[in-house]
Amino acid sequence: MVTAVVLLPGAGGHAGTLARHIPYFEPEWQTLAISYPPVPTLGELCREIASRMDEAGVGIAHVIGGSYGGMVAQAFAEWYPQRVGKLVLSHTGGPDPGRGAKMRTAARWMNRLPLSWLKWIFGKRMGKLIPSVPEAREARLQFERILKDWTRRDIDALFARAAEFQNFGPATWQGETLLLWADDDPATPEPVRTALHQRYPQAQVYEFHGTGHAAALLKPDEYFGAIRDFLRAPSGAQRGQLAQVESSGVDRHAQRGVDVHRV
Repeated sequence: MVTAVVLLPGAGGHAGTLARHIPYFEPEWQTLAISYPPVPTLGELCREIASRMDEAGVGIAHVIGGSYGGMVAQAFAEWYPQRVGKLVLSHTGGPDPGRGAKMRTAARWMNRLPLSWLKWIFGKRMGKLIPSVPEAREARLQFERILKDWTRRDIDALFARAAEFQNFGPATWQGETLLLWADDDPATPEPVRTALHQRYPQAQVYEFHGTGHAAALLKPDEYFGAIRDFLRAPSGAQRGQLAQVESSGVDRHAQRGVDVHRV
């Protein structure tokens, strides 16, 4: 039985952003929240995650990654599958070679910009994903503090790892997987969600409605409840123990050959 959970943060890369997540998993699972060092490759980052698990005495853990962390979680599952119990990918996408080419082009002109400009650009783009509602106020302030402390090395590493991920080939991870997404998330439009499920056809899907990129902030009990139910379910049992999402959601995705269920 897997008794530990590894939580991987979004683009902010700071374990502190996961503080509100931890109580939903402890004390049922030993919970490790990982900060990202400014290493330029996913291989180095995944080795750091494995090292942190070793230091904590964790051999196998359920790995949960949201947004940018979902990309990191996929890389970790590819390179360290023997250390992953179940995989949870939230509000994220799979690799896209076309996007990778655009990112490498963007990196060339980004290197010419002052650091203050880069922070402004990243702040504008990622700030749009945090809703301006009371429930998200602390998350917004936290992101602003992280952005203020970012160095050029932090930004370069963040961008380089994301570009590297876009060149990943077909998934070799075939383990139990949960995908969480929202039908109105601007960061993961419908084609991105469809492609992700095609990458992990064995996965369960839990779809939120009207929460954008912030289901964990706006509907935390439902969000973390879905993850806990998935982690608690006996291995191999998930496909036969699901209730369908409301019929409109099932029909919409069924037209694309995607089987959507609610945990």
